Amino acid sequence: MDSDRLSNVDVEELERILEKQPKNVAAYVLMGNCLEKMGMPQQALEQYRKAAQLAPNDLTTIKAVAKFELSHGQNNAAHVLLTDSLRRYSNDPELIYLFGFYCTNVNELSEAKQLLERAIDMSPHIPGLAAKLAEVYLKLGRYQGAYQTANMAVEFEPQDPQGHMIKGIALSKLGYYSQATRPLSMAYTHMPYNPEVAKQLALSLNWSGSYEIALEPALMYLATEASLGRKIRPPQILLMELLRKIPEKKSRRLIREFSQELEGSTPNAPYRVALGQVVDEIGMHDIAVECYRAALQTQPNNPTALFLLGKDLELIYGKYEDALLCYAKAEQIAPYNTDIADYHLRLQERLAHRQQDIAWQLRDWLTSLVRH
Repeated sequence: MDSDRLSNVDVEELERILEKQPKNVAAYVLMGNCLEKMGMPQQALEQYRKAAQLAPNDLTTIKAVAKFELSHGQNNAAHVLLTDSLRRYSNDPELIYLFGFYCTNVNELSEAKQLLERAIDMSPHIPGLAAKLAEVYLKLGRYQGAYQTANMAVEFEPQDPQGHMIKGIALSKLGYYSQATRPLSMAYTHMPYNPEVAKQLALSLNWSGSYEIALEPALMYLATEASLGRKIRPPQILLMELLRKIPEKKSRRLIREFSQELEGSTPNAPYRVALGQVVDEIGMHDIAVECYRAALQTQPNNPTALFLLGKDLELIYGKYEDALLCYAKAEQIAPYNTDIADYHLRLQERLAHRQQDIAWQLRDWLTSLVRH
């Protein structure tokens, strides 16, 4: 059975074909494609490798393996395969594109640009080529070129979110914020967990004055960066800027709705802690407390959540005994954190002398007035 007939069959059909034809190279390649699209990269790689073992000189198989490796960060393996293949097929435009892909991955942007421009001159309709060249232009700061090439990518592959993302970012960099929101929204629909897409969409909507619509991608930007263990201050600053522009009642509702939709029944602890810090800074302390408590449902030994909850319980709500318990547990988990230790010791000492501390009694009185 040839690859054209195979291209329209599903995994079960491919399995039946491979049972009867265990040396069918095209079937292994298509099985790899199917599994990759289903989010099963390891199983896909096994299929590609079987195809490569059966036909080590087959150009279609070489390209499939190389593209998979490049898309999954296996740059060294791809480099070895492509270097050897280009010696034999030096004028194949797709191999030239894939070597440009490799150069992009390892940040050799000048060489990537030359290779990708050569490939696009030879065969502009290779899937992924125009988007990759647009990405290189974007990284080189050539925003007009990135926009024009991304337009080409979108025309060739309208369902590929990569082209829409680069087009939107290029427009944003050129200062066309309102025009950037449409392609970025299309990219966000397909890849909402990509932090760069969420960030750029939130920024463009913010700069074009659509603050409420910008809130969801801004929250997603915070959630993805927090979940990946990255620096959370940039998304926190963007989120604070937006929240200050939205009526508080509405922002409270939107925060709760999005967080519930994002998490389902299991709170995302890193996101909740990062969000709690934001809403604390703008005075929504009740939501901050909700966030820290939600984080502790899934990570009961999270010292940051315990410490921040303790601070709010002590300084905002005057619940000193509860705050002391939070500080004590946080210090037990993170004994070398000086901030936690200082707050814990200070509260212990002040509680011991509470009746003689006039300033403390005055603060208790003021706190009670605020609460009532």
